[in-house]
Amino acid sequence: MSVVGLRLKRALSGESALGFEEVKNKKNIAVTRSFEKMYSELYDLRERIATYAAKAATKLRK
Repeated sequence: MSVVGLRLKRALSGESALGFEEVKNKKNIAVTRSFEKMYSELYDLRERIATYAAKAATKLRK
């Protein structure tokens, strides 16, 4: 039986697959995107950066 099969068997029998002490906190987050076009206006660039920062903040809260 494969590793996935063994984990599934254990999970279905009520055995915990991961203990709480095994889950580590993330030490970093990343929200990466590429711009769809070249921006020459500072306003447009600030708007895009603010959107990415908001997405990163949402990830951080999770």
